[in-house]
Amino acid sequence: MNSKANKYNNIRRMSSSNEKKLRQEIEGRKDKSILGAEKIHIKDSFHYLRAGLDQITLKIAKKKKKTIGFSFENLRNTKGAINQAKLLARMQQNMQLCQKYHVQTKISAKIETGAFRRLLQKR
Repeated sequence: MNSKANKYNNIRRMSSSNEKKLRQEIEGRKDKSILGAEKIHIKDSFHYLRAGLDQITLKIAKKKKKTIGFSFENLRNTKGAINQAKLLARMQQNMQLCQKYHVQTKISAKIETGAFRRLLQKR
């Protein structure tokens, strides 16, 4: 499995390309946070975003008391404005789903908020 665990914060960073592995990580691991679910799928479907999370995985995450993390460092390191926009849209979709299903979220921001604000205003 290509995921990395941070033993100090109990964070599991997902870098696999499989939804089944994400579900196994949410169900079975003792880690409290899952980070990077929006990077599971490289391409989106023609009709909808493939953001990595769905109602089933979020219901399991709530039951297991997991936290879904969002890293804006990944957004900053993504090359190309189009790829950044796609990643941001996936993050927004996952955030909306987490709020809908009452799953705890955590934002991992190593960058200053002003830099992220400028990134959002950039068109």
